Amino acid sequence: MNFWCRSPIGTARARGRGYRAGSAPNRAGSTTFRDEVDRRRPWRVAVSALVLAGLASACAGGGSSGDATTGGEAAAAAARPKVVAQPAATTPDAAFPVVENLVIEATGLADQLFEDPSVVEDGHAKLLDRFHDVYTADSPTPAGVEAQLRKLNAAGRRYRPGPSGRLRDVGVYRMTASGADQVAFRVCAVEDMEIVNAAGKVVGRRSQVTQGDGWAQRTKGIWHFAGIDPDEAATLPIAPGSAPSGFCDSLLGGPAQ
Repeated sequence: MNFWCRSPIGTARARGRGYRAGSAPNRAGSTTFRDEVDRRRPWRVAVSALVLAGLASACAGGGSSGDATTGGEAAAAAARPKVVAQPAATTPDAAFPVVENLVIEATGLADQLFEDPSVVEDGHAKLLDRFHDVYTADSPTPAGVEAQLRKLNAAGRRYRPGPSGRLRDVGVYRMTASGADQVAFRVCAVEDMEIVNAAGKVVGRRSQVTQGDGWAQRTKGIWHFAGIDPDEAATLPIAPGSAPSGFCDSLLGGPAQ
């Protein structure tokens, strides 16, 4: 089962007009997650609270003080969180950590979903809504992931970490700005997972290192993850739990490369 999703508009975007493909949690969910952020990376920071996107902006004011309806609407609008524009890619020291955290969050959400596929049927709206929100509107990843979750749930199967204790250890490398609103990067993930049935019996395993090219897009001042175009030629099978921490750094020349 492959969790990477390709977008029909991807190839054109890769030639200078944007990202090339969307992605689901990498082969174990399509794009990327890390429990701890590698402190060696100059732009790595802990995943911070992300500004909510798509909220209505507060009213500019107006209306007479005697109009109770207008006053109530103004008060409600003033109480809504305002969308604060995130840094543009023209300031990479500020923008790159935001994009990297977004990739890590997207992978973390995917891992949670694949460890408990039943959430797609149980109405865990907040988790699924956030998973949709982190992606661009035209990314095929969210819908693709939900379809895979339903299939797993119907079969009574789920994913769990392998001997390493983590489904995936992900790194983001070679971040490059393309204008103010787009960032491209390389993603490397060490996957170590088991597929178990309803009785907890292992019915499948996957341990490998995968790589791919990812893109993020800034829309209305907010960064969204487009997904990953997997590099199948770079897939490296490994023994379960055998890859040490920082393995992707050694493959891609370290975090500064």
